Amino acid sequence: MAVDAGVPRFVTAMAETDTPNAWRERKHETGVLIDVASNQVVSRGFAMPHSPRVHDGRVICRVIWFRGQE
Repeated sequence: MAVDAGVPRFVTAMAETDTPNAWRERKHETGVLIDVASNQVVSRGFAMPHSPRVHDGRVICRVIWFRGQE
């Protein structure tokens, strides 16, 4: 979870699904960044996003890099 001025701002998810393990097949492209206040996906297409942070007003998120994936 990314916190800005003590308030949760962004979270990440491996995919937009509620099916167990559904994210695994296309894990190189199903990750999302969610705005906590609006509960809206603000960005898609990440590979296993994690550890979001807010820095200088921007959100930074780590992703896993996969070789040979389209």
